[in-house]
Amino acid sequence: MLEETERIFSCPYCRVKLALACKDYFRYFLAPRIPDLPGLFYVPYWRHRGILFFFESDGRIRHRVIDANSRATAAAFLPSSLGVRPQALKLQFVTPSTIGRL
Repeated sequence: MLEETERIFSCPYCRVKLALACKDYFRYFLAPRIPDLPGLFYVPYWRHRGILFFFESDGRIRHRVIDANSRATAAAFLPSSLGVRPQALKLQFVTPSTIGRL
């Protein structure tokens, strides 16, 4: 099973390194608490991870780590954020066997 942070694999025997890649971007989902809900569908949200740098009025540079999410669709009836901290939940790769509609 792949974890969300795994991108490079190494064989301890032959020392070959393989990099995990995709054509555009990786797709993850948050698993529902009840896995086999009828009519289950997933809504796209962007995950923003990184370091935000900004200048203070006294000339000092400050930074903070961000891990946030925002709606990735124009559907205004959906909340602008998931309302949860993504780093607190376990993300899973979307695969052809993922149950539900994406």
